[in-house]
Amino acid sequence: MTETEIIKLKNEALAIRDKIISAKSTMESVEKNIESYNRDLKELGVENGNAEEKIKEMTEEIEKIYEETSAKIASWKEKIAEVESED
Repeated sequence: MTETEIIKLKNEALAIRDKIISAKSTMESVEKNIESYNRDLKELGVENGNAEEKIKEMTEEIEKIYEETSAKIASWKEKIAEVESED
């Protein structure tokens, strides 16, 4: 084996080592992100496997609040219009 071939193999080995280090760093970052996302979901009441159910419940609650708020605003507008028409 020539010195050039040895240098080439060494450079390839170093490149592979760098890719392994980069992959390990990326994997650690992904694991931390997953842990963080799981904590965030747990704070929202989402446990493993019930995310779709929880999202549906949240959506229904948001729609209910929206409808109630819209009804209250409409009622207030009517009362304001009544008061203004009395003046």
